[in-house]
Amino acid sequence: MINTTGFSQDWTDEQLDNAATASNAGYLTEDEQNAIMYINLARMYPRDFVRIELDNLTDFDVRNLSFLNSLKKELNSMEAEVPLAADEAIYEYAKCFAKESGAMGSVGHKRKRCPKNKYAECCSYGYKAGWDIVFQWLIDDGIAGVGHRKNCLDKNFTKIGLSIQPHKKYSVCAVADFGY
Repeated sequence: MINTTGFSQDWTDEQLDNAATASNAGYLTEDEQNAIMYINLARMYPRDFVRIELDNLTDFDVRNLSFLNSLKKELNSMEAEVPLAADEAIYEYAKCFAKESGAMGSVGHKRKRCPKNKYAECCSYGYKAGWDIVFQWLIDDGIAGVGHRKNCLDKNFTKIGLSIQPHKKYSVCAVADFGY
């Protein structure tokens, strides 16, 4: 089981255990495992996620509250979904791009040396902790169409690869790729 210190005391041990699908993935860092757990908590327990994580959100900079409010509305109306399973092949794919992006100091989804993008993808820059990365993707502040949020919550996805790597310009870069 991964270290759940820092997770709200309002999550039950059972909920955290159920969401910890990456806990035995030794190739993932604790921050990567935590990011997957947070995505799974939102997918599996959407109303609890609003109540526990979003209703009293103070530690995350949200510039446009309409994005936070639309996330709450979406989670409050969605059915529970299956958790994402960590997938090492998809992880290697995400890791390649996180390293490439970091070494070049680039942002976006355009790959130069890594294999052509074949998965739904989220990229984050400047956030290292799993909590921060996932909140950035779920709230998707300022992103028209909230594509990161859609990827994280899409019921059709069953697997995830997520890698956090150093970034020349933003200190760190996280890439998540979602598959079936």
